[in-house]
Amino acid sequence: MNPASETPHSRAAETMVVSPTAITRVRRQRRRWPWVLGGVIVLLLAIAVVLAESMARGYVADTIAARVAAEFELESADDVEVTLGSSPVIPQLIAGRLDSIDIEIEEFTLGELTGALELHAESVPLDEASTTELVTGRFTLEAGDLLAVAAQLSGLDPESITLDAPEIVVTATLELFDFEFSVGLGVQPDIADGALVFTPTSFRLGDEALTADELTSNPVFASLAQMFLQQEPICLAEMLPAAIVLDDVEVVSDQLVVTFTANDIAVGAPGERGTCDNGNE
Repeated sequence: MNPASETPHSRAAETMVVSPTAITRVRRQRRRWPWVLGGVIVLLLAIAVVLAESMARGYVADTIAARVAAEFELESADDVEVTLGSSPVIPQLIAGRLDSIDIEIEEFTLGELTGALELHAESVPLDEASTTELVTGRFTLEAGDLLAVAAQLSGLDPESITLDAPEIVVTATLELFDFEFSVGLGVQPDIADGALVFTPTSFRLGDEALTADELTSNPVFASLAQMFLQQEPICLAEMLPAAIVLDDVEVVSDQLVVTFTANDIAVGAPGERGTCDNGNE
């Protein structure tokens, strides 16, 4: 055929010839595209869920901290550290209850005592009018924290207070007949009617140790016994929600630990406080 006689249509037809390999590649790309798009959508949804969960956790933690601060009449919710359980929060919000939460307050004050408070709560409602199924707690004090209540521990003017399980030991210097000597009084803590009470259990003078009964019956120290044996209860219940029951107190290592429990307690605003039935209300 004479090149001069070729029409534009015939030349276009020749240039549009596509190889089978190219056709296969295009088809594969078209089949892959929906999967790529689907993967992107799934990734975006996963990111959205993670962000929503993170925002929900932050909101819930702040809300719980505010409710605890109100219940215990704290100056600020910033001092309340809330840790939520490992389960996703959003399904719990839909159900209207949180499975469990843990709360820490590094400096928590009950009357004259300041220590660390730890709370564990189970089945916590979002509705403040509803009650939390169970709350357990630990109020932990160091030896130095007890100096503020030294007068309730004994009639001594203490130089130091130490924790020597199972006793709280108050140490002081006494002057007798122009002689100074160090004495130590050991008391064991207990819970009675919503209050901390202290029972004298030992008297220490140098290397000599006496029980409280031996102290009062000893002709030399009997006259001093009344000075040492002046313990007073410390009412804690009147500073706590009425639903809280003090369970136990003991010296554990170098700490004094008070434990308590509350069943079906409403948390969200200052409510009725407890009382002590030991004359120290």
